[in-house]
Amino acid sequence: MADFQLKGNSYYNFGNGLKVNNDRLTNELVIEFLKVNPERIKLFSKYPGNWKDLVGITPKSKILNSLTKWFK
Repeated sequence: MADFQLKGNSYYNFGNGLKVNNDRLTNELVIEFLKVNPERIKLFSKYPGNWKDLVGITPKSKILNSLTKWFK
């Protein structure tokens, strides 16, 4: 069972003709789907708090914090 849940259990086209609903979701599939466009998170009613880390998005605050140590 995936840690993600689509809103309304609708079918969504995940690309290449793949239509998915909550019964067919896997974490790996959702992560690849979100890598293409992170704004797609709006399609989900449930997702882990660390979804950005899973997708590989670095929050701007982390980037700024890492840069400030170099310029002190």
